Amino acid sequence: MDYYSGISLFLFFSPVNPLADNLAKRQSQIHSVTFGSIRMWGSIGFALVSLFSGFLLSKFGIGFLAIPITVLAVSTCLLSLTLTDAKAGSKKVNYKDIGMFFKDPTLTAFFILIALVLLTHRTSDSFISLYLFEIGGNEMLVGWIWFIGVSSEALLFFLSAKWFRSSSPILYIIIASVLYCIRWILTALSQDPTMLLCIQVLHGICFAIVFLGALEYLYKVIPEELQATGHMVFVGISFGITGIIGSSVGGIIFENFGGSTLYFLLAGSSFLGLIGFLFFYKKEKKAELKQTEMESVS
Repeated sequence: MDYYSGISLFLFFSPVNPLADNLAKRQSQIHSVTFGSIRMWGSIGFALVSLFSGFLLSKFGIGFLAIPITVLAVSTCLLSLTLTDAKAGSKKVNYKDIGMFFKDPTLTAFFILIALVLLTHRTSDSFISLYLFEIGGNEMLVGWIWFIGVSSEALLFFLSAKWFRSSSPILYIIIASVLYCIRWILTALSQDPTMLLCIQVLHGICFAIVFLGALEYLYKVIPEELQATGHMVFVGISFGITGIIGSSVGGIIFENFGGSTLYFLLAGSSFLGLIGFLFFYKKEKKAELKQTEMESVS
């Protein structure tokens, strides 16, 4: 019964994030505010609930969490009835248009590279708590480790108007890839819960940078009427498929070789993504330069 309940939960819950992010992106454009200033509220909610859940988990056990989860789900559902949808593009979407994401070699390369980077993020989401226990942590620290990570994410989203520039989104992904490499190496070397809590600050920094960069790139190269679909493809590949791979393969590695080995391998995956995006950035710059030369001639 628990197995089927879990499947049902994620079947209906998984599309919420990409659709909500797409709506937030559209609303930010309509009202001329930064996407990060809207997106940060989701991170703040995540951080507070994580901290509160850690307390409930250590006090009452995991079974009790069904009650606050249900209360929050029902409250969110009722509040969502007051929202209005953003105006979509005039062109009707069909399945042939969706195929363009996989026929375009540039987009395909982008999805593969971003998957290499975000595979590490999703894998860590699944195993950071277990790794915390492995090095001597407890249930209360699980709430704190998520609170610290997502709080830094909310802060980065809040300050995105100060540091994020939409002109070079791939450059931000490169920076995030470097930070991911550093984060996973430090995590692999960590043998103390306190040190792991400090390193967790990089969780939000890395994710906010790579997420804003990836989203901005997709919204620049994908037509308006396909942006919501493109967002779903991005989330499906970079969070769904990578989550499946990370949880299954990561579980085998964690069980047989330990958390330290797993995180060194995650650093390797981030490094491969970094190298790929360096070539990707170079190619994009050449294409932009060629386009500028053609426009100047004409």
